[in-house]
Amino acid sequence: MKTAQETSRVLTTKSTSKASLPDMEGWLEFSRCAEEVGIESVLMSFSRYEPDTLVIAAALGQATRNSHGGALPIVKEMLQYGISPRAYHHLLAMARAAAFMGGRDFVSPADVKYIAPDVMHHRLGRTIRAEVEGVSTDEIVAEVLRRTPIP
Repeated sequence: MKTAQETSRVLTTKSTSKASLPDMEGWLEFSRCAEEVGIESVLMSFSRYEPDTLVIAAALGQATRNSHGGALPIVKEMLQYGISPRAYHHLLAMARAAAFMGGRDFVSPADVKYIAPDVMHHRLGRTIRAEVEGVSTDEIVAEVLRRTPIP
């Protein structure tokens, strides 16, 4: 099993863009493109990640897997399966959207933590015990967020 740091390296090669905001001459092309596809999607493509953002996304994902060596008791007892590696990309995309809505062109670990409950809760499979005891995926995600160190 890959560590959070190893997983973040894979995410880095697949998710990050080294592009920055366009210079003044680039604004003409930017505005034409924005009219065609919508300004939000164009601006979101310019986001970059602060250090540790990808590591924390991977750590949160791994923390939802009961096969992970250091799985929390609530994860071991209440989840059949955690979020998939593909869900990491969705978590990062939504964190990028949160950063954009906050007026920033960079994504921080706080953005990942902020959006994680909304992205993760429906991607988890509860055990029968969790259903019988009324433990919701929101409660499990909250515990994972509380117990996973955020830089």
